[in-house]
Amino acid sequence: MDAVESRRRCGSHLALFGNIDAMKMSGPWDALEAELRRRVPLARAGGYIMHSHHSCPPEVSFDHYCWIHKTAQRVFDEAT
Repeated sequence: MDAVESRRRCGSHLALFGNIDAMKMSGPWDALEAELRRRVPLARAGGYIMHSHHSCPPEVSFDHYCWIHKTAQRVFDEAT
């Protein structure tokens, strides 16, 4: 399920959590940043919390996980 598409179809009547591709969390950082940027409009509109669509993969280090959170915050702030 794609959160962006679901919001487009259902409008603000649907609250969403997750939907960040867990496989991208361990892949190239630019692909993950693009994934985060795609969801910023959802988060800015309310009713959406960015998080992985499953638990965090074991190959994602704590430092990389912290980078994900910092990048999500930066991308969100840049959209203002």
